[in-house]
Amino acid sequence: APVLGVVTVRTTATAGLINLVAHVQDKTFGLRVPVDVIVNVTAADVPRPQFSGPTVTAFSQPLHARPGFPFALEIAGFQPEGTTSHVGYTVGRMPPGMLLSTVRGQGTTPADMAAMTLTWTPCPAQLGVAVVCMDAVNSEGVAATQQCVSVHVVEDLPPSIAVMAGDVTIPHNGETEEWYIGRHYTLEISS
Repeated sequence: APVLGVVTVRTTATAGLINLVAHVQDKTFGLRVPVDVIVNVTAADVPRPQFSGPTVTAFSQPLHARPGFPFALEIAGFQPEGTTSHVGYTVGRMPPGMLLSTVRGQGTTPADMAAMTLTWTPCPAQLGVAVVCMDAVNSEGVAATQQCVSVHVVEDLPPSIAVMAGDVTIPHNGETEEWYIGRHYTLEISS
């Protein structure tokens, strides 16, 4: 009849897989066999971190940037109250030139957000959509649902100016228009 035993594992490891080697010995024949055991350590009862309200809004709408102009986005998250976990971030691939600041705050409560700033000054060759995905991850290894932000880099067109006097459009190409003394003119300038 097989002899069953209980193995107790105490670990300070965060969530993830741990490889253990247990040795099984047969007392009858004196055989000792190593058995690899993979243990999945889960962070039970540790709530997922959350992104803050303004950050969530940024994930739900397209953001716009223009070549040559700085773009910045504040990313902030926190761990729901009742835990002592700190919050950090994992970030996927970013376009060339995009930077992230170091994380400020610990994210242990909504009052102590873990925040970082994403900054970027796109160049004209980067017109189009840049997508950056990230996770808020607590010190127990539990992650929030991955979120992505879409930054639409659109061409920065030069301003155009139209000057109107009543029904007459005044050309802005160096040509002149005859105006008469004594008449009333109303100018509308728009760009």
